[in-house]
Amino acid sequence: MHRVSSYRSYRRCGLSCLVLALLVFAGPVWAGDGGVSAEAMVAASAELKFDNPSFSPDGKWILMADRKQDGLYLYNPADKSTIQIASSPSGGYAYNWSPDGGMIGFKMLTPISGSDFPLQTPVVYDLSTKALIPLCVAAERAGVPSFSANGLIAYTLGEELRIADAAGNVISTFMLDHYANLAPISPDGTMVAYCNSEEQPCIVDLVTGEILPLTSDENGYFNPVWSPDSARLVVSTTAGQLKTIDVSTGDVYDLGEGRTPSWDADGKTVYFTKVDRLDGVRVNRADICAVQFDGTGKTVLTANKKAQAIAARVSRNGERMAFISPEGDLYDAPVVKGNGKGKGQGLKKATALGAARKLTEGGL
Repeated sequence: MHRVSSYRSYRRCGLSCLVLALLVFAGPVWAGDGGVSAEAMVAASAELKFDNPSFSPDGKWILMADRKQDGLYLYNPADKSTIQIASSPSGGYAYNWSPDGGMIGFKMLTPISGSDFPLQTPVVYDLSTKALIPLCVAAERAGVPSFSANGLIAYTLGEELRIADAAGNVISTFMLDHYANLAPISPDGTMVAYCNSEEQPCIVDLVTGEILPLTSDENGYFNPVWSPDSARLVVSTTAGQLKTIDVSTGDVYDLGEGRTPSWDADGKTVYFTKVDRLDGVRVNRADICAVQFDGTGKTVLTANKKAQAIAARVSRNGERMAFISPEGDLYDAPVVKGNGKGKGQGLKKATALGAARKLTEGGL
């Protein structure tokens, strides 16, 4: 199996996929029917509201979707600029950063005349060239690409799981029991997590090809998220709960109600948002919480603060939080940590958020 160590080879390769990308995507935004100026799109969106934020691994960017999750936007904290990189139905629902922060994986949906079902294309956005690179031809069903630290890219095409090298060459395939939209590769590049036809989380061993179910219970699961050390998953349930799973032992821990989970750099702390709604619609209170992977030590970081968050994720180094207010504005704030009790020696427990900065004003 051939593996390469850097996604930068995308920028040097002479593969036909790269040539195709540069020919098809005339601008940094792909709307399915041609390129559109990113600057024009942003300037025309004075009332734009956001969702689903995430720091780049190097902390230089914050990626976010619009409230309808039909577009993806990059915010630069250094110069306070925002550019749109994609416009596609549900294009902002799910995405993944490459470990070096140079690539973003997501999928594009292209409406087809006379059909209710758009074609799907897994793509990679290269921040240095502003090119959208398709990993395969458009298909009826395709999944969101993800990246490992050793230069692998994972995505699904129908019921097939594909593993590609950093140049986009498919180097191995595995058949799943059904189509999985979200099938992230572990940071160490040895496993892929997905939820099977019974909505139970499973692990695909990329060396042996063995598929190991991690649970067998009454819950329906989705959106597995790897810890940085590839030891655990945090998964969401269809009932709005969060659970963590130790992939080596199969132990499952209940974290309670929550959404938009992310891992601290320690691989032991999970951050998430908890939203209390009136009549299931209006936001009564929306907080950012932290909890140990085993469900202990739960802390509300936004307690007694004006700041509220319907979606939030911690930076890769665990020092800052990007979050979206109920009004749809982007904020960030430092994570305050102190001595705390939990699994592991010398654990620094998140106790609160520091002063929050509002990064977007009036949409943009």
